[in-house]
Amino acid sequence: MEYNLTDCETGTGTRQSSHDEDVGVKCNTIDENYRNGDIRLVGGPHNWEGRVEIFWNGTWGTISDVDWGMSEAQVVCKQLELPLEGSVPSPYGQGSGVIRITSVNCSGSENNVIRCSLSMGSSSNHQNDVGVKCGKGADYKHGDIRLVGGFYSWEGRVEIYLDGVWGTITANSADGEDGAHVVCRQLGYDTHYGFDRNYYEAHFGEGVGTIHPYRLGCSGTEYRLVHCYIVSRSWYHNKDWSVSCLNDVPEEGEVKLFDRRNNYNRGLLQVWLNGRWGVVSDTAWTIEDTNTVCRQLGRNGITSTDSDYSTDLPVVMSNVMCVGTESRLIDCPYTTGGSGSPVSLGCTYFAPCAHGDVRLTNGQSENEGRLEICNSFSVWGTVCNKHWTQAVSKVACHSFGYGYEEGSYHTYSTFNRIPATFAIAADYVRCSGSENSLRECTYFSHSFSECSHNDDIGIICPPANCEDRDIKLRGTAGSEKEGLVLVCINKKMGSYLPDQ
Repeated sequence: MEYNLTDCETGTGTRQSSHDEDVGVKCNTIDENYRNGDIRLVGGPHNWEGRVEIFWNGTWGTISDVDWGMSEAQVVCKQLELPLEGSVPSPYGQGSGVIRITSVNCSGSENNVIRCSLSMGSSSNHQNDVGVKCGKGADYKHGDIRLVGGFYSWEGRVEIYLDGVWGTITANSADGEDGAHVVCRQLGYDTHYGFDRNYYEAHFGEGVGTIHPYRLGCSGTEYRLVHCYIVSRSWYHNKDWSVSCLNDVPEEGEVKLFDRRNNYNRGLLQVWLNGRWGVVSDTAWTIEDTNTVCRQLGRNGITSTDSDYSTDLPVVMSNVMCVGTESRLIDCPYTTGGSGSPVSLGCTYFAPCAHGDVRLTNGQSENEGRLEICNSFSVWGTVCNKHWTQAVSKVACHSFGYGYEEGSYHTYSTFNRIPATFAIAADYVRCSGSENSLRECTYFSHSFSECSHNDDIGIICPPANCEDRDIKLRGTAGSEKEGLVLVCINKKMGSYLPDQ
């Protein structure tokens, strides 16, 4: 294969000819801002709906609607970080060029279309090009930033919103420290404390999708990250930049578990000591020490004490000698500093919640409180109030057996803010209002969230209006002659289980 026209064989001599025989070519340009598997919506009235196109081998192509359904549409919207509205064949006009994918089969749990089962093709019949309508999502502005994948809301992988797309960026030791000051300042953290740490190699996990085309060079005085200048670019997510800001200075002796998979119950043990985060040496570490850490984290059991996490954090504690009854790790005798492998461990609950369970906490009465959902790690977490509607409040109250009028809802301040170590279990909750419980609604449940605990939702449900042993039939269309059997017990309506 020749890479230069002069390397090809040519005839010799000259020829008299008219210019109507001049040759022309049309080349496909490769857009270096995109990677294989990136998705866009084209032809719709808004940027959150349109014909689905996928970037592959340097060009955009459409997707056929063969085997296409709501699961596949859900993955597209999830990849675009939007809620799902619906999926319809060819409502946004036919595409041109190549049909890249002739068949898609997703379970709905994937976060990227290329993780689904795909049949690649090269058809040119665009009559069956698929279209998707996602929800509008949040109104992001060019240059907005967020921290993703961290244990706390103030730490995580840095992502920036540019040209309508969220993406990661890269940094190195030469410019990351100044950039970290800018990130924390833009996110509203008190820069009097500066920042805790910044990391250069996907410390909080690798992102997916777009890597924005620059590494940032900052002086540290800028108020927004987009005010930093362009230096260069990395093509790989293993160089994604992460930052840990200081919200408030952590309490002396605070502990957390760090795991790249964002498992809140196990990971590298980190402790805040003498103004910095550090790790604990496994020298003389015992099961009593592990019990104390799990108790401090609000867990009541242990699962493992593996030492399989690497870190560049300093050792700040060693020779810990707990008896197992202490409430905090720093209540145990220990030596400052030291050497050895860092401790990692796992905690658990003896009676974990089931994924999808819901509860109300911190209310003045049982029909109100902060709404919490059990996540996929069997850990209780809060619910973000972004895109929350009265219909969702109504279904949430149904879940607890309260009145079927719409419930009211409030932000966290009504029911006290939860500690930052608590998980955020769900956001973008969407219900029609006819569901029997939140389990039947759709919501994003993932290891990262753009929300903080400032956005935790709390609800107040209407008081119960039934007498014990009352029975109702609740049909999906409001029918009173057929439907789900509901029984009033302790002034609350709930579904009837024959085997109980």
